[in-house]
Amino acid sequence: MSYEIKRDKFFIRLFYFFLSLAGVAIGVTFIFAANIGADPINVFIQGISKTLQINLGVSITVLWLAFILLFWILGVKPYIATILDLLFFGYFVDLSMKLIVLPAPNHMLVTTLYLVVGMLLLSIFFAVYLNTQLGAGPTMLFVYAISSKTNRSIGFSKTVIDVTVLLIGFVLGGTIGFGTIIMALTIGYAVEFFTKKISLTGLS
Repeated sequence: MSYEIKRDKFFIRLFYFFLSLAGVAIGVTFIFAANIGADPINVFIQGISKTLQINLGVSITVLWLAFILLFWILGVKPYIATILDLLFFGYFVDLSMKLIVLPAPNHMLVTTLYLVVGMLLLSIFFAVYLNTQLGAGPTMLFVYAISSKTNRSIGFSKTVIDVTVLLIGFVLGGTIGFGTIIMALTIGYAVEFFTKKISLTGLS
């Protein structure tokens, strides 16, 4: 799975892109509702915020700029999805959390269900996101850059990066949970699996 930009059928690709943002945002809502750990990147952001004593918003901006600089140096150029991701993803997550009010889990079975549903939605719609081939957000571009330079699969590269940022975030003071570890070890491979399996109508 290589990083490739397509410019044909632009509006169909754009439709799928925004659909994918909504799907990923709903997945994030379920993962937050499970309340057994944030994803590795958010642990890293939390660690940066605590160490540098800056707010989360500034931490995210610093991290995103660092990723953009790194993948540019590594030869992976951003495209429209990179900008749209930065502009709209946070809004989609906020909207999803307002519209989808999940009851607090009162049993481990419900917690597990929330986590599994969230991870499935995240993986499936992240695959849709990548298959639009309009580029990718800062963190995924970094994954593509590392994959390209090391000749390793996207799943392996994302897993290594997720585990690395998780450990650094934890050392810096970020909070991890059982769900964080599961996501760090599985999301990369799940995204790669669904990216290969999903075919988007109108783009095939």
